[in-house]
Amino acid sequence: MYLLAEFSILPLLFLLALWAVGGYLITLRFELPAHERGLVGLGLGLTLAALLANLIGRFLPTTSAFWLAGILTFVIGIALAWPLKLRITNDEFPIAQWIVFLLSAFFLTLIGRGLGIFDDYQNLPQISSMALGDLPPHFVYNPRLLWSYHYFLLLVAAQFTRLTDAGPWAAMDLARGLTLALTLFYAGMLAQRLTHNRLAATLSATFLFLVGGARWILLLLPASILSRVSASVTLIGSGADTGPNLVTALYKYWKIQGLGPLPFPFIYGSGLDPSLTMAHAGYGVSAVMLILLVILLAGKGRGCVQQAVLAVLLAD
Repeated sequence: MYLLAEFSILPLLFLLALWAVGGYLITLRFELPAHERGLVGLGLGLTLAALLANLIGRFLPTTSAFWLAGILTFVIGIALAWPLKLRITNDEFPIAQWIVFLLSAFFLTLIGRGLGIFDDYQNLPQISSMALGDLPPHFVYNPRLLWSYHYFLLLVAAQFTRLTDAGPWAAMDLARGLTLALTLFYAGMLAQRLTHNRLAATLSATFLFLVGGARWILLLLPASILSRVSASVTLIGSGADTGPNLVTALYKYWKIQGLGPLPFPFIYGSGLDPSLTMAHAGYGVSAVMLILLVILLAGKGRGCVQQAVLAVLLAD
């Protein structure tokens, strides 16, 4: 439980509650299945709060701006839900679903701990500078340049850093783990809508977590064809470090710099379309999460509320 010691728990829980309740109240304006509202609301509240923090943080100190962003998310939810006749049932907050989600978020945060790969050398200074009020952010190695490159998830981590006394590295791990868990649950929700089958939903989320690139598909080829493919492929970089040829590398762990204590199979790696298990770049899986939110909410609301919510998701 060492991870929990890196955060001030009460501010963290309060911040997540503002996002979740505010987002949940907004989802009451949408015709969603009851079991989807809670987690969809958390993702929606997180996204809206990040957008508000990005705007308010340009005028107020970050502590005030980040708390105000969360409070405004809650207030907007109340304003939109106030005219409705609320009938909250147990189906809207299934205990088992939330337990599995929280455990998933915790586990997914842990598996990213200690990884020094990809672009954290630029992410961590960026999180620190935004937590101190550098909004919009500037390039830390040349403060004269604006650095507006995919910093949605970094801004979420900056809020954790500023409001929960977390180190930028721990805050980034939590931001990735939280959004990855939400993404997998959204994929499951979409699959359940299409198939009306919980097993299909679970398998779809699992497949999304593991699938990436096309290397693993090569194992389905006959050995003779795979040998011919391997003979025509020249491995470079980490691929060449992994094995002398493609056939050998497919059965080995990926020799990549900065990998954590657990090895990663070469067949799931990809420079073009990495699996979500390797989503450790600065934007993590935030783009996939936002796309799934748009799909889950599109056509389920009416009028200006639906348009405004979808605009917020597309803007981030």
